[in-house]
Amino acid sequence: MKMNRGEPSRSYFYYWFIEPLKSQYKDDGSLNPAFTIPVKTNFGECELTLFLDSEGHPDFIRFKIPGFASEELKQEHAELLQKGKEHLLSILRLIYDPKTQVYPIHMRVFSEDIKPHFNVSIQELLGQRPSFPSVAVRDVFVGTWDKRTEIKLLTDALDERIPLQYRYLSLYKILENHFKKRREWQKTELKAFLSQFSAKFNEINSNLPLDKYIHALRDKCAHIKTGNDILGVTQLSQRQVAEVERFLPLFKNICITLLNSASNGKFTLKQLSEKPEWELVQGNDIS
Repeated sequence: MKMNRGEPSRSYFYYWFIEPLKSQYKDDGSLNPAFTIPVKTNFGECELTLFLDSEGHPDFIRFKIPGFASEELKQEHAELLQKGKEHLLSILRLIYDPKTQVYPIHMRVFSEDIKPHFNVSIQELLGQRPSFPSVAVRDVFVGTWDKRTEIKLLTDALDERIPLQYRYLSLYKILENHFKKRREWQKTELKAFLSQFSAKFNEINSNLPLDKYIHALRDKCAHIKTGNDILGVTQLSQRQVAEVERFLPLFKNICITLLNSASNGKFTLKQLSEKPEWELVQGNDIS
C-alpha cells in the first residue's frame, strides 16, 4: 500500500466477540493474548490474535492490518478479514468446542501502529431491548399454526448464527413450495408474482431477470462448484458473502409477501428492513 512521505501510518483493528458476551471490552495493548499469528500479505504483515477471558476461555478475536493513511477498506482487505475470521472459527469448533459462536455485531477501530485503542460497552452498542408484544405473539402463533413449516424456514433465514448459504436456501424452499409442482417450476406464475419486485431488484442486479437470479444464486449456495468449476458460496469469501447479503433482505420480503398472500387473512407479517445485513460498526479511539 503506497503512502505519501510524511503521512501518518495507522492500523486497522477488526474485532469479533465470542459468545457469551461480556458487558465491557477493552484492548489497549496491555492484554496478554492466547496467541498471535502473523499473516503475510501484499500490503504488509498482518496479525490474527485470540484473547482469552479471566477463566481461560476464548473471549474475542482481533485482526490487525497495518499501513493505512486513511480509513478506506478495500476489497482485498475485506476478503482477508473474512477468510481469517471464518478459518479460526472453524478451528475453534474443531479443536476446542463445536458450539463456539461469534456474535453477529463486529467492531473496527483505526489507531496508531504501535498498539490498539479500543473500549466499548456492549449495552451502549446494542441499545435498549424492545418491549414485548404479548398480544401480537399470541395471535401470530395461532394464525400461523398451519404454516409452521414455512414460518420455521423464514425464521431460519433470519438467524445469523446459521451459515449464510443455508439461510438463503431456507427462503428458496418457501418459493419452491409455492411454485414447484411435480418437480416442475410454474414459471409463468413465478414470474408474475416476482414482477412486483422488479424495480427494487434492479437496484441490486440488472444483469439477470429476478427469477433467473434467484435460481442462479441458489446453485451457488447449494453446490461446492458451479459452471466453469467456480466455487460455490462459503463464508470464507467476503465477495460471495456480500453478494448473498445484498440480496437477502429483498428475498426475505419476497417470501413474507408470499406468505401473507397465502394466509387467508389469518395473519400479516411485517416487511423487514431492506438495508444490507453486513455492516461495520465504527469504534472510537480512546486516550
